[in-house]
Amino acid sequence: MEDLLVDRLLSLANASFYEILGVQMSDPIGIIKQAYFKMSRKVHPDKCQHSRSTEAFQLVQAAWSTLSDPALSAAYRNKFTARYKPTPAPRAAPASAPSQAPSSASVEAIIAVHRALRYASLPELRAISRKLGLPAAKKKVVLAQSIAVALSAYGCVETSAAKAQRLLAEARTFLECEFSVCRAEVTPAWHSLGDLRMLVASARSCGLTTLTHPVLQRILQRIKELEEQEARSASAWDNPELRRQAEEENARQQAVERSRREAEEERSRRRAEAMRTANASAAGNTAANAAAKGAASMPHARQAPTGHTPGEKAKDASKENASSPRTDVNMSKEERQGLKRGRHYTSWDMYNDSKHGRKQLGIASFLRPVSQN
Repeated sequence: MEDLLVDRLLSLANASFYEILGVQMSDPIGIIKQAYFKMSRKVHPDKCQHSRSTEAFQLVQAAWSTLSDPALSAAYRNKFTARYKPTPAPRAAPASAPSQAPSSASVEAIIAVHRALRYASLPELRAISRKLGLPAAKKKVVLAQSIAVALSAYGCVETSAAKAQRLLAEARTFLECEFSVCRAEVTPAWHSLGDLRMLVASARSCGLTTLTHPVLQRILQRIKELEEQEARSASAWDNPELRRQAEEENARQQAVERSRREAEEERSRRRAEAMRTANASAAGNTAANAAAKGAASMPHARQAPTGHTPGEKAKDASKENASSPRTDVNMSKEERQGLKRGRHYTSWDMYNDSKHGRKQLGIASFLRPVSQN
């Protein structure tokens, strides 16, 4: 939107300061100040990315510096009224009188036009009012009312509604084309000769000219540059030596692309092979660990000799006893109580749990600590 505003201000370089700020001559200084601040924020070079935003900002500053000063504003108003004749206002409707009340057909036509324009935006209504030669207005309601009154002159309800719909479609096409023209320099169409030619053709069919839209002048200059590039390319292709160089360059680029593609495929193959090897190794380790755990959890399993010292063997046996408790179903009550305490039930536990320890010691003196070996 800022780019459209900059283009509009540049097209109004020779217009009055009132048109630049978008105000009326009769507006008070408060409205003029508000319009100045709103417009200067939008076209300021620090915020707007347009290449000619500085020129637009200077126009706004010049208009404000003149209209904000009472003496300069009065002198400019006198000079402006002497130079520009005010646009004749449309013929006002006759004074309302009981005998001159609007007919029911005219009222129905106004309602039909309002219904056809109820979804129109403010820029679209302004475009319709310019095409009908109506005075500009800031409010959407006022524009819609003036358009409805102007179109109700056709008398027929269907004709007035159809005319309003056709004008609305033309206004939307005009605004879309205007937006495309203003954004052409930052779109891919700027590098396409065919797209630029189609854009210029549609702009001319909508009524856009290089006088009202300076961007069209830059588009025409760009079309000329692209046409010259195509002409140079065609003349260069007719030269056998240049054609041979172009073919060699094309073959070289194809070879580089082919080698790059082969290297990428080789890297992908190596990565896949390394991943398969890692997955197979992980699967083997998982199977070995599962087999070892299954063998260790079996009851009365014999552990293979590892070549450790007797002390290390005792430590290994105690670790196994702590990690893998017995699973015999024929355990005694005392053994089950020992398992609940988190360790194996030994002969020493049996001695401590007995009420007659001395007598039990004589009976169980031959017992050894229970361990899984």
